[in-house]
Parts: sequence; C-alpha cells; structure tokens
Amino acid sequence: MSAEAERHTNLLKGVTELLPELISLHKVVDRPSVRFYEGLAGLEYVYDDTLTSREDIYSTSTYEEMHQTLPKYFSTYYARRVKKGIFVHTFVADTPLAHIRKANDATEYRETFLVPQDTLPLPTDIEVYGNKVMFASWREKLGVIIESQEIATTLRSVFKLALEQAKIIDLEKQSNTSAK
Repeated sequence: MSAEAERHTNLLKGVTELLPELISLHKVVDRPSVRFYEGLAGLEYVYDDTLTSREDIYSTSTYEEMHQTLPKYFSTYYARRVKKGIFVHTFVADTPLAHIRKANDATEYRETFLVPQDTLPLPTDIEVYGNKVMFASWREKLGVIIESQEIATTLRSVFKLALEQAKIIDLEKQSNTSAK
C-alpha cells in the first residue's frame, strides 16, 4: 500500500472512531434538555424559571433550607407567583416554618401537606411545571432544569400520587393532635 493510501486509511479509521462521540455531542431535537446552574444566582434563576409556568406547580421541599439559603428572595417570590396566578400543590417537611407557610396557603395560592421530616427527609427541592422539572440542592448550591414533556408528565403523576399519601399523613397527624 502506498504512503498516501495508508494515510487515507488511518484518517478514515480516526474519523470512524470519533464519529460516535461527535454524534453524542450533536443536539438531537427530541432529546431532553438538561441545564445546570450554580451558586445563589443559579438557585434564584431556577426559581424564576418556575414563574414561566402556565399551569399548576407540583413540588416538595423543606422551607428552612430554602429560606436559610435565599432569605431575601422568597419574600418576593411568593407574591410574584401569586400575581401570575400559579397555584402550587406541595408536600413539605413538617417543621416550624412549614406550619407558618401552610397557614398562608390561601393568600399564597398553595395547598400544603406536611410529612414527618425524620422518616421522609426532603433536603432537595423538586418542582414540576409545564414541560420542565427543576431541582434545587440547597447545600450544594446547585439548580438543575430538565426540559422534557415526557419526564415532566411522569413526575407530575408521581407527585399527584405522593400528594394523596401526604394528605393522608397530614390529616392523620391533625386528627391525632386535636384528639389530645
């Protein structure tokens, strides 16, 4: 084989080996979009993105984590969400701040159910809205948004199921507390 032919063969072999990697880098239209946001500004950004929702939000979190990490942000976030008419269905860790927030459900356009923090810890916030799912890891200062109708639909269904169970847990606790 001539030197020229050998060079072409090696070049073709190199391109063939690189092709799968290049294809994986190419954005496929039907593939979910996953974006990462770091730091406090990133956490604010992912929460601001939830305000783009045109339908109810399904979520879970621990209010203490949220408010300790972004103390000034949430004082305006709730009002902005209410102004946009976005209702939230949520189950949260049963903490002192959760009781305060739950007492404001009607004015903050929300339905909250409390679950025991010791057996069901919720250190990461998850919000399902529109065709997106948002994760906020408070301790890691990391926000993630996955944009996928299929993933959002599945997680919305899981949240609806979980909310039914959270409602039962919350009502049982309320009836046990009032019975004492």
